[in-house]
Amino acid sequence: MKLIYILLFAFMFTACASVGPTNKQKVLNFKSKYEPKSMSDVSSRDCKGTHVLKKFKELKSLMSYANSCVKVNRWKRVLTVSRLMLEKHSKAPWGAYYLSLSALHSKHFERALWMVDLAQKKAPNVGLLEFQKARIHWKLKNQTLAVKSLEKALSLDPKIIEAHLFLAQIYARDAMPSKALEHYKYVLTKESDNLSALHGISQVYIDTGEHKLAVTHLKKSLRKNSKSLIARLNLALLYEEKLLNLSAALDAYEDLQSDHGQSKVIKVTGVSVKKKIKNLKSKIVQTQKLTKKRNLSSLSKTKKKGVTK
Repeated sequence: MKLIYILLFAFMFTACASVGPTNKQKVLNFKSKYEPKSMSDVSSRDCKGTHVLKKFKELKSLMSYANSCVKVNRWKRVLTVSRLMLEKHSKAPWGAYYLSLSALHSKHFERALWMVDLAQKKAPNVGLLEFQKARIHWKLKNQTLAVKSLEKALSLDPKIIEAHLFLAQIYARDAMPSKALEHYKYVLTKESDNLSALHGISQVYIDTGEHKLAVTHLKKSLRKNSKSLIARLNLALLYEEKLLNLSAALDAYEDLQSDHGQSKVIKVTGVSVKKKIKNLKSKIVQTQKLTKKRNLSSLSKTKKKGVTK
C-alpha cells in the first residue's frame, strides 16, 4: 500500500488568527517593541456593548476591547472601537490596523491593504503591521509579495510566532525543508507544545525521510492532543511501513480505532483500520512462528556441534 501522509494542520494561508498588539513600554512610543498577542491569551469577556467605550480613555484599554471583539468575531464593535481610536489617538497606527483586520475579514482586500498602509505611515517599523500586509497579499494571490512581507515582518520583530508558522508552511509546500525546519524549530523553542509547529515539523521529517524524528514530534503532538486522527494515523503508518515495528503499529491502529471508530477513519482517510489490525496480527503471529523456528534450528545446530566435538 502506498504510504498515506496527510497534512496535519489547517493552513494559515487561508485563515491566520487575527492578533492584536501589546507593548511593554509607553503605548505611543512606536520605536518600542510591540509583541503580537495570541488569541488564546485574549479574554472574550471584555467585548461588551459599545456603551462601555465611553469610560475608556487610554489607547491600551481600547486595544484590549478590540482584541476581545476580534476573538469573538463581533466585527461591528471592532469597527466602532477602531473609529474611536482614529478619533482620539490619531497618531497611533492601531485604529487603522483594526480597520484593516475588519476589512480582511469581510474580504474587502483592497481596503484592508489601504488601511494597513495608513497604519504603517504612522508606525513604519512595527513587524505586526507588515505581517498583516503579508496576509492581505496572500489573499490577493500575490504570493511573492506575501513572502517578502513575512520576511520583513520577522526582520522587524522575530517574535511573531504566526509569521514563522506561515513561512514554514510555505517553505514546506515549496520543497524547501531546511528553511521550513528553521522556522518550525524557532516556534518550538518558544512554545514547545505548539500543535501547528509539531504537526508541521513532523510532516517535513516525513518528507525528508527522517522517520524517527517524525515519530518523536508526532508523539509530542499526541501528548498535547491525544484525539488527533491524522497524527495517530501517520504514527501508525510510520511504524508499519517505514520503521517496520509491527507491534508499535498495531498499538497505534488500535488506539486510532478506539478513539475514532472504523467508519470515521475510512470517511476521513480511506484507510480501513480493521483490515490493518487484522493484517498486522497475522504478520506478528507469522513473525513469531518464524522466529521460534529459527531459534529451534539454531539450538539444534549448536547441539549437533557439541556432539561432534
